[in-house]
Amino acid sequence: IDDLKSQNIKFDAEKNEKLGFLESQYTKEKSKREAYEVKIARLEADNEKMSEELVVIKMQQLTVRTRDDEISQLEKKIADAEVEINNSKAEQVKQQKLFDEKSLDVKILESLCNSHEKKSADLDKEINILTDKLNECQ
Repeated sequence: IDDLKSQNIKFDAEKNEKLGFLESQYTKEKSKREAYEVKIARLEADNEKMSEELVVIKMQQLTVRTRDDEISQLEKKIADAEVEINNSKAEQVKQQKLFDEKSLDVKILESLCNSHEKKSADLDKEINILTDKLNECQ
């Protein structure tokens, strides 16, 4: 009986030791799991924040693209106006040569020059307006 009691006490001690070890392992694993859950929550919050920032960045990109398109359109209008001015100036030169070659009446030449100068001034005004708009966009 004493031998059985001794074995029982020994068995209980081993059982309690194993149980203590298992409880310790369980506590460690539970702590790890809680730490991972906290990390996951932080990562999810960071992910949500980054998603919101990404939306803002995409909206900014869209705004920049829109402005780039507007600038391109204004630059095209300016280029077209400059071509028209150059064409108008070329036409003035041609008319001047015609006058020199054929000795046109001074009034006719002045009328043509005034017309072209007005056209040139109008185009200069349009360029100024377009340039102002371009500067506003930038």
